[in-house]
Amino acid sequence: MGSEFGLECLLWEHQCKNLSAIPKGSNSVLEDTKKQLAQYLEGKRKVFHLKLAPNGTWFQKAVWHEVSTVPFGKKLSYGELAQHLGSSQKARAVGMALSRNPIPLIVPCHRVVGAKGNLGGFSGGTVMKSFLLDLEGSL
Repeated sequence: MGSEFGLECLLWEHQCKNLSAIPKGSNSVLEDTKKQLAQYLEGKRKVFHLKLAPNGTWFQKAVWHEVSTVPFGKKLSYGELAQHLGSSQKARAVGMALSRNPIPLIVPCHRVVGAKGNLGGFSGGTVMKSFLLDLEGSL
């Protein structure tokens, strides 16, 4: 979903059970998102240039902002991301914030893995997380 403020959320197919609540029609935010996602999945785009407007707490937004700085083809652990935010003791809180990321792929929470390299969770599922990391050459 998107508005004049930017992209607010991106749903996975399994999350689209009640689409009657989602406004019909299109706008430039949605068109740009669709185009850039297609380019990413075709291997033609490494960075998204979209106006974003996710809803969340200040901590969630800080986590989402920080994970957005992880470059294409790179990954880091939940603990490393927490350390970037000032406290390696907040790895679990970082994981919870990432689990509530309303704009997966664009805000690349799939680039965050467990301390020992295990995939961890992902709203799109671990098969999709593995696919995305492989697409980016970081699996």
